[in-house]
Amino acid sequence: MAVFARVVFVLNFGFSQLLRSDTMKRKQLQSNCLMKPVEINPNDEWINMAMAGIAPQILMKSAYRSVMFFIGQRELEMQYKMNRIVAQCRQKCESMQEKFTEKLEQLHTAYQKMAKRCQMMEQEVESLSKDKQELQEKFSEKARQKRKLSRNDPDLFSNPAATMMDNRDPIRKAMKNDCFVIVTL
Repeated sequence: MAVFARVVFVLNFGFSQLLRSDTMKRKQLQSNCLMKPVEINPNDEWINMAMAGIAPQILMKSAYRSVMFFIGQRELEMQYKMNRIVAQCRQKCESMQEKFTEKLEQLHTAYQKMAKRCQMMEQEVESLSKDKQELQEKFSEKARQKRKLSRNDPDLFSNPAATMMDNRDPIRKAMKNDCFVIVTL
């Protein structure tokens, strides 16, 4: 905290000008400076010696200013920590947002692919239903033709196997009874 107090002093009292000036001016400023090097954690003897002979009102005023300075330093420290935490959280949120955006893009791409696939499937279903309807129409047409033919010639469709067997010639009947053996090597 003492380092931070020195930094505050440098910023408030223009010590940066001191660093830029030549050595003679620097020595003059140092001799006129009201700041003196002190022990950061002095022992009780030094405190008693430094406080001896000082009026209580001045001691109270000095203590008040010391406490206020300490509170100010704590507030600055807390503000610094909070700013660092906020920066870390902001960075984490940005990285999470990038990841979520990437995932969302992947989902959107997958959704578009599935939408195209569904559209293709719907077209295929329509095509298959048209083909089915055409086949049903052809089947009904063939069934209608068969009914029409069966009305015109009832013996033709009554037992087709028997009528065909009766019309065969005897050579074919003999070939049916023969046995053929096919050998493959």
